[in-house]
Amino acid sequence: MKREASAWEQVMLNQKCIMHTLVQISDINSFQQHLNKFQSFYYCYDEQNKQLVLNDSVQYTVNHSDLSFNDFVTQFSQQDFKKLSSLTVLPSGLVFSIAHAIGDGTLVRQIVNSFISNEIINQSPGLCVSPSFVFQEEIQNRPFILPAEVKLRFVPKPFNNHFLKNKSFKSNLNYKSNLNERFNLFTSLIFNQISGSAQNYVGVGNCINVRPFTDCKYSLLNFYSTFSLNCIIDSTTKIQDVLAELKTQIQNKIQQRDVFMQYKADLVKRTDHLFDGKWIRIEISNMGEFKEDIEFQLSIKSAIELISINIYTYKNTIKGNLQYKDQILTEKEATFVQKSFEKLFALDKNFELLNIEEVVKIMNE
Repeated sequence: MKREASAWEQVMLNQKCIMHTLVQISDINSFQQHLNKFQSFYYCYDEQNKQLVLNDSVQYTVNHSDLSFNDFVTQFSQQDFKKLSSLTVLPSGLVFSIAHAIGDGTLVRQIVNSFISNEIINQSPGLCVSPSFVFQEEIQNRPFILPAEVKLRFVPKPFNNHFLKNKSFKSNLNYKSNLNERFNLFTSLIFNQISGSAQNYVGVGNCINVRPFTDCKYSLLNFYSTFSLNCIIDSTTKIQDVLAELKTQIQNKIQQRDVFMQYKADLVKRTDHLFDGKWIRIEISNMGEFKEDIEFQLSIKSAIELISINIYTYKNTIKGNLQYKDQILTEKEATFVQKSFEKLFALDKNFELLNIEEVVKIMNE
Protein backbone atom coordinates (compact mmCIF):
# COMPACT_ATOMS: atom_id res chain seq x y z
CA MET A 1 0.00 0.00 0.00
CA LYS A 2 1.18 3.51 -0.73
CA ARG A 3 0.03 7.12 -0.74
CA GLU A 4 1.46 10.52 -1.58
CA ALA A 5 3.24 12.14 1.35
CA SER A 6 1.59 15.35 2.56
CA ALA A 7 3.39 18.69 2.18
CA TRP A 8 4.51 18.73 5.83
CA GLU A 9 5.57 15.06 5.68
CA GLN A 10 7.67 15.82 2.60
CA VAL A 11 9.42 18.65 4.45
CA MET A 12 10.38 16.32 7.32
CA LEU A 13 11.38 13.51 4.96
CA ASN A 14 13.54 15.80 2.82
CA GLN A 15 15.21 17.18 5.95
CA LYS A 16 15.96 13.64 7.16
CA CYS A 17 14.29 14.52 10.46
CA ILE A 18 14.67 11.48 12.74
CA MET A 19 13.59 10.99 16.38
CA HIS A 20 16.03 8.99 18.53
CA THR A 21 15.01 7.48 21.88
CA LEU A 22 17.45 5.74 24.21
CA VAL A 23 15.94 3.20 26.62
CA GLN A 24 17.94 1.25 29.21
CA ILE A 25 16.54 -2.15 28.30
CA SER A 26 18.79 -5.21 28.12
CA ASP A 27 16.36 -7.71 26.59
CA ILE A 28 16.90 -6.94 22.92
CA ASN A 29 14.73 -9.75 21.57
CA SER A 30 11.68 -8.82 23.65
CA PHE A 31 11.99 -5.15 22.78
CA GLN A 32 12.43 -5.93 19.09
CA GLN A 33 9.27 -8.06 19.13
CA HIS A 34 7.51 -5.13 20.80
CA LEU A 35 8.64 -2.66 18.12
CA ASN A 36 7.32 -5.02 15.46
CA LYS A 37 3.80 -4.36 16.72
CA PHE A 38 4.02 -0.71 15.62
CA GLN A 39 3.27 0.29 12.05
CA SER A 40 5.97 3.00 11.89
CA PHE A 41 8.62 0.30 11.49
CA TYR A 42 7.03 -1.05 8.28
CA TYR A 43 7.31 2.12 6.15
CA CYS A 44 9.76 3.22 3.52
CA TYR A 45 9.81 6.35 1.36
CA ASP A 46 9.68 6.39 -2.44
CA GLU A 47 11.56 9.65 -2.86
CA GLN A 48 11.13 9.81 -6.65
CA ASN A 49 7.33 9.60 -6.48
CA LYS A 50 7.07 11.28 -3.05
CA GLN A 51 5.11 8.35 -1.65
CA LEU A 52 5.00 6.66 1.73
CA VAL A 53 4.97 2.88 1.22
CA LEU A 54 3.59 0.44 3.82
CA ASN A 55 5.29 -2.96 3.57
CA ASP A 56 4.34 -6.39 4.87
CA SER A 57 7.62 -6.81 6.74
CA VAL A 58 9.60 -4.54 9.06
CA GLN A 59 12.01 -2.21 7.29
CA TYR A 60 14.42 -1.35 10.08
CA THR A 61 17.86 -2.83 10.61
CA VAL A 62 19.54 -3.75 13.91
CA ASN A 63 22.92 -2.07 14.33
CA HIS A 64 25.65 -1.98 16.99
CA SER A 65 27.80 0.99 17.97
CA ASP A 66 30.33 1.83 20.71
CA LEU A 67 29.37 5.52 20.67
CA SER A 68 27.72 7.49 23.44
CA PHE A 69 24.12 8.52 22.75
CA ASN A 70 25.13 12.13 22.02
CA ASP A 71 27.87 11.09 19.61
CA PHE A 72 25.54 8.57 17.96
CA VAL A 73 22.95 11.26 17.19
CA THR A 74 25.63 13.67 15.94
CA GLN A 75 27.10 11.04 13.62
CA PHE A 76 23.64 9.96 12.48
CA SER A 77 22.75 13.50 11.36
CA GLN A 78 25.80 13.57 9.08
CA GLN A 79 24.99 10.31 7.31
CA ASP A 80 22.74 9.87 4.30
CA PHE A 81 20.31 7.58 6.11
CA LYS A 82 17.83 6.06 3.63
CA LYS A 83 15.60 4.01 5.94
CA LEU A 84 12.80 5.50 8.04
CA SER A 85 13.56 3.46 11.18
CA SER A 86 16.35 1.56 12.92
CA LEU A 87 17.30 -0.12 16.18
CA THR A 88 20.82 0.41 17.51
CA VAL A 89 22.56 -1.26 20.43
CA LEU A 90 24.77 1.18 22.36
CA PRO A 91 26.79 0.59 25.57
CA SER A 92 24.21 2.76 27.39
CA GLY A 93 21.10 0.99 26.05
CA LEU A 94 18.90 0.53 23.00
CA VAL A 95 18.08 3.36 20.60
CA PHE A 96 15.00 3.13 18.41
CA SER A 97 14.96 5.71 15.65
CA ILE A 98 11.87 6.74 13.68
CA ALA A 99 11.43 9.34 10.93
CA HIS A 100 9.35 12.19 12.35
CA ALA A 101 7.08 11.95 9.31
CA ILE A 102 5.77 8.61 10.64
CA GLY A 103 5.99 9.24 14.38
CA ASP A 104 5.73 11.88 17.09
CA GLY A 105 6.28 12.32 20.82
CA THR A 106 2.96 10.69 21.71
CA LEU A 107 3.92 7.58 19.72
CA VAL A 108 7.35 7.44 21.38
CA ARG A 109 5.71 7.55 24.81
CA GLN A 110 3.24 4.83 23.80
CA ILE A 111 6.05 2.56 22.58
CA VAL A 112 8.03 2.90 25.82
CA ASN A 113 5.16 2.84 28.31
CA SER A 114 3.34 -0.09 26.70
CA PHE A 115 6.53 -2.17 26.83
CA ILE A 116 7.07 -1.42 30.52
CA SER A 117 3.44 -2.16 31.44
CA ASN A 118 3.18 -5.16 29.08
CA GLU A 119 0.19 -3.52 27.40
CA ILE A 120 -1.46 -5.11 24.37
CA ILE A 121 -1.09 -2.94 21.25
CA ASN A 122 -3.96 -2.67 18.80
CA GLN A 123 -2.95 -0.34 15.97
CA SER A 124 -5.38 0.43 13.17
CA PRO A 125 -4.64 -1.39 9.90
CA GLY A 126 -4.14 0.41 6.62
CA LEU A 127 -2.09 3.45 5.67
CA CYS A 128 -1.47 6.19 8.20
CA VAL A 129 -3.10 9.58 7.63
CA SER A 130 -1.99 13.12 8.39
CA PRO A 131 -3.97 15.85 10.22
CA SER A 132 -4.15 17.80 6.96
CA PHE A 133 -6.21 14.91 5.53
CA VAL A 134 -8.44 14.22 8.54
CA PHE A 135 -9.17 17.89 9.28
CA GLN A 136 -9.04 19.14 5.68
CA GLU A 137 -12.40 20.92 5.62
CA GLU A 138 -11.93 22.47 9.03
CA ILE A 139 -8.47 23.78 8.09
CA GLN A 140 -9.73 25.24 4.81
CA ASN A 141 -12.46 27.19 6.59
CA ARG A 142 -10.15 28.81 9.14
CA PRO A 143 -8.45 32.17 8.47
CA PHE A 144 -4.67 32.43 8.54
CA ILE A 145 -3.72 34.86 11.30
CA LEU A 146 -0.06 35.61 11.92
CA PRO A 147 0.34 35.00 15.66
CA ALA A 148 1.81 37.49 18.10
CA GLU A 149 4.16 35.29 20.12
CA VAL A 150 7.61 35.53 21.64
CA LYS A 151 10.29 34.86 19.02
CA LEU A 152 14.08 35.04 18.90
CA ARG A 153 15.67 38.01 17.19
CA PHE A 154 17.80 36.55 14.38
CA VAL A 155 21.44 37.62 14.39
CA PRO A 156 23.23 35.35 11.85
CA LYS A 157 26.25 33.50 13.23
CA PRO A 158 29.33 32.62 11.09
CA PHE A 159 28.69 28.89 10.71
CA ASN A 160 28.00 27.03 7.49
CA ASN A 161 26.72 23.62 8.61
CA HIS A 162 22.98 23.02 8.65
CA PHE A 163 22.90 20.10 11.08
CA LEU A 164 20.68 20.27 14.11
CA LYS A 165 22.41 20.55 17.49
CA ASN A 166 20.98 19.15 20.73
CA LYS A 167 21.53 20.43 24.26
CA SER A 168 19.83 18.49 27.05
CA PHE A 169 18.75 19.69 30.50
CA LYS A 170 17.49 17.96 33.62
CA SER A 171 15.97 19.05 36.94
CA ASN A 172 14.23 17.66 39.97
CA LEU A 173 10.53 18.42 39.57
CA ASN A 174 9.19 19.65 42.89
CA TYR A 175 5.61 19.94 41.65
CA LYS A 176 3.83 18.98 38.44
CA SER A 177 0.88 21.39 38.20
CA ASN A 178 0.81 24.08 35.51
CA LEU A 179 3.67 22.36 33.69
CA ASN A 180 2.68 23.47 30.16
CA GLU A 181 2.02 27.00 31.36
CA ARG A 182 5.36 27.16 33.18
CA PHE A 183 7.09 25.82 30.06
CA ASN A 184 5.59 28.69 28.00
CA LEU A 185 6.56 31.26 30.61
CA PHE A 186 10.12 30.04 31.09
CA THR A 187 10.76 29.74 27.35
CA SER A 188 9.46 33.27 26.75
CA LEU A 189 11.56 34.86 29.50
CA ILE A 190 14.72 32.99 28.48
CA PHE A 191 14.57 33.99 24.82
CA ASN A 192 13.59 37.56 25.59
CA GLN A 193 16.84 37.74 27.55
CA ILE A 194 18.84 36.39 24.61
CA SER A 195 17.17 38.76 22.14
CA GLY A 196 17.68 41.70 24.49
CA SER A 197 14.10 42.72 23.80
CA ALA A 198 11.47 43.89 26.26
CA GLN A 199 8.45 42.20 24.69
CA ASN A 200 5.47 42.83 26.96
CA TYR A 201 3.96 39.36 26.57
CA VAL A 202 4.75 35.70 27.04
CA GLY A 203 3.68 32.71 24.98
CA VAL A 204 5.35 30.73 22.19
CA GLY A 205 4.42 28.11 19.59
CA ASN A 206 2.95 24.97 21.16
CA CYS A 207 2.84 21.45 19.72
CA ILE A 208 -0.29 19.47 20.58
CA ASN A 209 -1.40 15.88 20.06
CA VAL A 210 -4.59 16.12 17.94
CA ARG A 211 -5.64 12.46 18.21
CA PRO A 212 -8.34 13.41 20.77
CA PHE A 213 -9.91 15.72 18.16
CA THR A 214 -11.06 12.84 15.95
CA ASP A 215 -12.63 9.41 16.23
CA CYS A 216 -11.37 8.28 12.83
CA LYS A 217 -10.23 4.66 12.58
CA TYR A 218 -7.16 5.33 10.46
CA SER A 219 -3.61 4.75 11.64
CA LEU A 220 -2.33 7.92 13.37
CA LEU A 221 1.47 8.00 13.61
CA ASN A 222 2.57 11.62 13.18
CA PHE A 223 -0.53 13.37 14.44
CA TYR A 224 0.26 16.65 16.11
CA SER A 225 -0.30 20.29 15.23
CA THR A 226 0.61 23.73 16.59
CA PHE A 227 -1.03 26.79 18.13
CA SER A 228 0.16 30.02 19.72
CA LEU A 229 -0.36 31.77 23.05
CA ASN A 230 -0.04 35.43 23.99
CA CYS A 231 -0.36 36.78 27.53
CA ILE A 232 0.28 40.48 28.24
CA ILE A 233 2.68 41.17 31.12
CA ASP A 234 4.91 43.77 32.72
CA SER A 235 7.71 43.43 35.27
CA THR A 236 5.29 43.55 38.20
CA THR A 237 2.83 40.92 36.92
CA LYS A 238 2.40 38.06 39.39
CA ILE A 239 3.44 34.63 38.14
CA GLN A 240 0.21 33.02 39.39
CA ASP A 241 -1.78 35.48 37.24
CA VAL A 242 0.32 34.70 34.15
CA LEU A 243 -0.11 30.94 34.62
CA ALA A 244 -3.85 31.30 35.12
CA GLU A 245 -4.20 33.33 31.91
CA LEU A 246 -2.07 30.89 29.92
CA LYS A 247 -4.16 27.96 31.22
CA THR A 248 -7.36 29.74 30.15
CA GLN A 249 -5.93 30.39 26.68
CA ILE A 250 -4.90 26.74 26.27
CA GLN A 251 -8.36 25.55 27.31
CA ASN A 252 -10.01 28.00 24.89
CA LYS A 253 -7.76 26.91 22.02
CA ILE A 254 -8.72 23.28 22.62
CA GLN A 255 -12.45 23.98 23.05
CA GLN A 256 -12.55 26.10 19.90
CA ARG A 257 -10.33 23.62 18.03
CA ASP A 258 -8.01 26.50 17.13
CA VAL A 259 -4.95 24.26 16.95
CA PHE A 260 -4.24 23.71 13.24
CA MET A 261 -1.99 26.65 12.50
CA GLN A 262 0.88 24.82 10.81
CA TYR A 263 -1.48 23.06 8.38
CA LYS A 264 -3.30 26.29 7.53
CA ALA A 265 0.10 27.86 6.84
CA ASP A 266 0.91 24.93 4.52
CA LEU A 267 -2.42 25.35 2.73
CA VAL A 268 -1.94 29.06 2.03
CA LYS A 269 1.80 28.56 1.38
CA ARG A 270 2.96 30.86 4.19
CA THR A 271 6.27 30.44 6.02
CA ASP A 272 6.65 33.90 7.59
CA HIS A 273 5.14 32.61 10.86
CA LEU A 274 8.31 30.48 11.18
CA PHE A 275 10.94 32.91 9.95
CA ASP A 276 10.55 36.35 8.37
CA GLY A 277 14.26 37.15 8.10
CA LYS A 278 14.31 38.97 11.45
CA TRP A 279 12.55 36.75 13.98
CA ILE A 280 12.66 32.96 14.45
CA ARG A 281 9.76 30.92 15.79
CA ILE A 282 10.17 28.90 18.97
CA GLU A 283 8.10 25.71 19.31
CA ILE A 284 7.75 23.73 22.52
CA SER A 285 6.44 20.22 23.08
CA ASN A 286 5.57 18.30 26.26
CA MET A 287 5.94 14.58 25.47
CA GLY A 288 4.28 13.64 28.75
CA GLU A 289 5.10 11.20 31.54
CA PHE A 290 7.19 8.08 30.89
CA LYS A 291 7.20 4.84 32.87
CA GLU A 292 10.90 4.30 32.15
CA ASP A 293 13.80 6.74 32.06
CA ILE A 294 14.75 7.74 28.51
CA GLU A 295 16.96 10.10 26.55
CA PHE A 296 15.50 11.79 23.48
CA GLN A 297 17.09 13.78 20.65
CA LEU A 298 16.39 14.76 17.06
CA SER A 299 18.73 14.60 14.10
CA ILE A 300 18.16 16.70 10.98
CA LYS A 301 20.50 16.76 8.01
CA SER A 302 19.29 20.17 6.78
CA ALA A 303 17.48 22.07 9.52
CA ILE A 304 15.23 25.08 8.94
CA GLU A 305 15.37 28.33 10.91
CA LEU A 306 13.35 27.11 13.89
CA ILE A 307 14.08 26.51 17.57
CA SER A 308 12.35 23.52 19.14
CA ILE A 309 12.36 22.42 22.76
CA ASN A 310 10.78 19.29 24.21
CA ILE A 311 10.28 18.14 27.77
CA TYR A 312 9.23 14.84 29.34
CA THR A 313 8.93 13.57 32.89
CA TYR A 314 9.91 10.38 34.70
CA LYS A 315 8.89 10.08 38.35
CA ASN A 316 10.02 13.34 39.99
CA THR A 317 12.47 14.32 37.25
CA ILE A 318 11.94 16.56 34.26
CA LYS A 319 14.20 16.26 31.24
CA GLY A 320 14.30 18.36 28.12
CA ASN A 321 16.18 18.99 24.94
CA LEU A 322 16.93 22.21 23.06
CA GLN A 323 17.29 21.80 19.28
CA TYR A 324 18.92 24.55 17.24
CA LYS A 325 21.38 25.43 14.45
CA ASP A 326 24.77 27.07 14.89
CA GLN A 327 23.56 30.00 12.79
CA ILE A 328 20.81 30.70 15.34
CA LEU A 329 22.43 30.30 18.77
CA THR A 330 26.03 30.45 19.95
CA GLU A 331 27.30 27.80 22.35
CA LYS A 332 27.19 30.41 25.14
CA GLU A 333 23.56 31.25 24.38
CA ALA A 334 22.55 27.58 24.17
CA THR A 335 24.22 26.94 27.54
CA PHE A 336 22.30 29.89 29.00
CA VAL A 337 19.06 28.29 27.79
CA GLN A 338 20.07 24.93 29.28
CA LYS A 339 21.06 26.33 32.70
CA SER A 340 18.03 28.63 32.87
CA PHE A 341 15.58 25.76 32.34
CA GLU A 342 17.39 23.72 35.00
CA LYS A 343 17.08 26.58 37.51
CA LEU A 344 13.49 27.49 36.74
CA PHE A 345 11.97 24.00 36.60
CA ALA A 346 13.62 23.22 39.97
CA LEU A 347 11.69 26.03 41.71
CA ASP A 348 8.97 24.97 44.14
CA LYS A 349 5.36 26.11 44.05
CA ASN A 350 6.13 29.23 46.07
CA PHE A 351 7.68 30.78 42.98
CA GLU A 352 4.14 31.42 41.71
CA LEU A 353 3.89 34.17 44.36
CA LEU A 354 6.77 36.07 42.71
CA ASN A 355 6.50 38.60 39.89
CA ILE A 356 8.13 38.59 36.45
CA GLU A 357 11.06 40.78 37.51
CA GLU A 358 11.89 38.51 40.45
CA VAL A 359 11.89 35.38 38.29
CA VAL A 360 14.13 37.02 35.67
CA LYS A 361 16.55 37.89 38.47
CA ILE A 362 16.68 34.23 39.58
CA MET A 363 17.31 33.17 35.98
CA ASN A 364 20.26 35.56 35.66
CA GLU A 365 21.94 34.72 38.96
